[in-house]
Amino acid sequence: MSEIVLNIELWPKQAQVFESPATECLFGGASEGGKSHIVRALLITVCTAIDDLSCVLIRKKFSDILSNHLLGDHGFYALLRPLTNLGKVRITREGIKFFDTNSYVEFQHCQDERQFTSAQ
Repeated sequence: MSEIVLNIELWPKQAQVFESPATECLFGGASEGGKSHIVRALLITVCTAIDDLSCVLIRKKFSDILSNHLLGDHGFYALLRPLTNLGKVRITREGIKFFDTNSYVEFQHCQDERQFTSAQ
């Protein structure tokens, strides 16, 4: 089977995080600083490489997941298009399923106490 290459470009600061051997990285900054993009790049990388991995992406509002992580030129829909077109990935409102590795990214929000409790 031929290898599928996903074109995920990183800024130098994001590349440092991506290449770091650390198990935890703090990446702060203002709006448009690339924090969400590095999270998407890391989730895609680990979910395509590790079998049966379960990840959770949590934002305060569910609409933030849609606007910040799914849509746009660098959102999950665009980044994963080559894999979704081949049926190797399925993206829904609940999350992303990676079929080759059986890994999953679940989308959660914590807008009020009920969602916060269920996301723990």
